[in-house]
Amino acid sequence: MNHNEVIIYALTKLGGEGSIQEVRDWLLKNLNDSRKDVGTAMVDIVPELYGGNS
Repeated sequence: MNHNEVIIYALTKLGGEGSIQEVRDWLLKNLNDSRKDVGTAMVDIVPELYGGNS
């Protein structure tokens, strides 16, 4: 999975929403994945309707 896909996967497993720290923690615990820059990617994933980037 690419960076965005793994974040979306984690958010799905977290019930559809989660903070940057919650996503980081989930990735580390469940996938042994220690990506550090999930915050920027999470902002880019948010739909425009909810204030995300186009």
